[in-house]
Amino acid sequence: MLESYVGAERLATIAHLAREAYAFVEAQAPALAIKGQEKLAMAIEYLNDRLAERKIPITIDQMRGAIEDAWLEYNAPVEPPVQ
Repeated sequence: MLESYVGAERLATIAHLAREAYAFVEAQAPALAIKGQEKLAMAIEYLNDRLAERKIPITIDQMRGAIEDAWLEYNAPVEPPVQ
């Protein structure tokens, strides 16, 4: 049971930090005049640094997936109100 809690806590931490990385890069992007892959690379670097501080190892692909999930969360399609 503890293993599943630790795993869930780890995943929640990664998701939280990925959202933080996404928000950080979005705030910095206009001043840095970056977009697309440059923003993703900056977000991966930010996330990697935060995870390293917490000694949470994940792959680059996992980081990319977590950041893309954060992007989808912030950019979810908005459906028009039903009338």
